[in-house]
Amino acid sequence: AKGLWADPDPSVVQRVAALPLVRTTCTAISGAYSAAKDRHPLLGSACRLAEHCLGGLTSRALGRAQPLLDRLQPQLATVNDLACRGLDKLEEKLPLLQQPSDAVPRPQTPGRRGLGQRRGG
Repeated sequence: AKGLWADPDPSVVQRVAALPLVRTTCTAISGAYSAAKDRHPLLGSACRLAEHCLGGLTSRALGRAQPLLDRLQPQLATVNDLACRGLDKLEEKLPLLQQPSDAVPRPQTPGRRGLGQRRGG
């Protein structure tokens, strides 16, 4: 994803979004959400309405918050730098962040039975 890293200093949000584990998990969730909207027309209509409303609200809120964000830019840059350093350490300690979600081993739940199994037999 060369375009994603075109910025020499990507924000911590950009870096987290680019992690294979996060990216593949978000893709899977998005696919399930889209499939649910397609399978259930009433749910799909409600979700599209909510998406439209949230998009408008977000746009207006960002427009009003922009002057404050501009004033806080030095502090935000410091927070971003600290968060990026923390992410660097996290990536070192958790290499699974660099794997897609389907490659990450799932924990086994002790005592879990399959659907066809009965208690005590």
